[in-house]
Amino acid sequence: MLTVLLDCWYRLCHPLVRVSPPEAAETVSRVKEIHDKTINLKRWERVPFPSPLDHYFDFVYTIDQDAGTFIISKWTDDGIRTPLAYEARLADICDNSSISIESLRESPLPSILDSGKDRDPGFDSVSLKPLNIQTSLPTAMLELQQQFFLDFVYLWRTWIDDPITWHYGSRVFKAFSRAILCLASWDFEVSYNCDVPLPVNHSSIPRWQFPEEESYWFHEFLIMLQPDLESRQMLLTAIAGAKALIRSSSRTTHKARSILISPRHIAFVEIFEDTVACSKVLPLLADSSASKCSPGFRVLAQALSTDCWKETWAHREKWPYHIPPEILSEILHSSEPRDAVSFAQASFEAERSYYASVPQFKHVSVHSLYLSIPCCGDRTGLEDLGVYCSKCRIWQHQKCIGLETLPSENSFTCATCLKEDQKKTQLTPGGINRLDGRLGRKARAITIDGSMKDLRVRLSKPAHLRLELRNIGDLIHRFPKGLVDFTIRFNGDFTGLAYGLDDIEVESNCRY
Repeated sequence: MLTVLLDCWYRLCHPLVRVSPPEAAETVSRVKEIHDKTINLKRWERVPFPSPLDHYFDFVYTIDQDAGTFIISKWTDDGIRTPLAYEARLADICDNSSISIESLRESPLPSILDSGKDRDPGFDSVSLKPLNIQTSLPTAMLELQQQFFLDFVYLWRTWIDDPITWHYGSRVFKAFSRAILCLASWDFEVSYNCDVPLPVNHSSIPRWQFPEEESYWFHEFLIMLQPDLESRQMLLTAIAGAKALIRSSSRTTHKARSILISPRHIAFVEIFEDTVACSKVLPLLADSSASKCSPGFRVLAQALSTDCWKETWAHREKWPYHIPPEILSEILHSSEPRDAVSFAQASFEAERSYYASVPQFKHVSVHSLYLSIPCCGDRTGLEDLGVYCSKCRIWQHQKCIGLETLPSENSFTCATCLKEDQKKTQLTPGGINRLDGRLGRKARAITIDGSMKDLRVRLSKPAHLRLELRNIGDLIHRFPKGLVDFTIRFNGDFTGLAYGLDDIEVESNCRY
């Protein structure tokens, strides 16, 4: 794989086009052509991002003509499979007859700068009030949002695993942050146009639209993309920036809410005229995020798609005619997906109805809420005898975990969190693929339109469309059909998420 930034990014990735190894003279020759801008880009593909180091590749070349840098990404040889990048000046590479990795310097991770220029002189001494977002009980919608998040991270893990593409300031970080916000707010379309490019692999590119800015409004929340949130200094800088933006905006409100997102963490902030309240900084992405939902996403989904944090003004909204809730719900379910999303954002009453059930699905229920309630998956009794872990944000029944008395609010930590290795809550280069890259995806048992089905993410095209199966004759019937029943799109653009509804398997080790 070779990606080049000239006036924009171009990549050379084709099964019939060989990319030569670093030590080959052909490699230096091609680099010189790029440096001299004499290369023929006819076979190259114009792309919005540089390419990550896919686990199928031995190396990836990234050439930034504007910065004058040459970077080669490769895997470590210590058996742990960690992506490492080595770089040199593009002009220096062109002066040699071959490229020796030993002669290149290891590319440093992007530095985190804290200028503090937006912070008031006395802001460092400000005492941030604690912000406790009251979490509502698990629902089928929240359960599916977590499943979509896990599958999304799994499918696009290569982009998050590689520090070349996943860092503050990169367009990949901006694109995926927007995607996570859309999943958490159910701001997407469920589409039955199933002609989509599968599988998601080294040739796939995130094509959805996203803001180029690092601060913008989303569902009445001020989104602030940040380099880091773990240090108090960086957190205060982020909050100061949010305060300055709110002060300069035309929004007149006594309280503003902001969501701070870094490549690894998330925090929630309430900004008043004289005080600031801030939540704990929560993990958003970790090595385990393809199989275990992060507490940061759980809280984000609650904040954006329930009334546990945001205020509703439905009681102030006046319609010329009274529309019963049942009729309004029917209107939303009968609308085109994008129209339903737009209607929910244009009306407080429509928004309340939109999130009252599983949006864009009619008559759907999830059998067990194991992502939200891992002890048994059953919501029954949580209202009175449920306990909520203040660290990982999951629910459990008092009886299931053998608690004699209910703990006070926000004081319970589950046994898993007490004994969990802190390294598992970190995001390390290559970590998602090392931990979950070889694991299959579990199915989700649901009932839709009265039929029990297994909801399963599709990792490849249906069997009858797979080229490698076309010459096996009747043996193709031994393969699961793998039909795609619906896809998820951001404003019409495919997200990589395609799902099938399979008949329930009586005994399955891959279903929950």
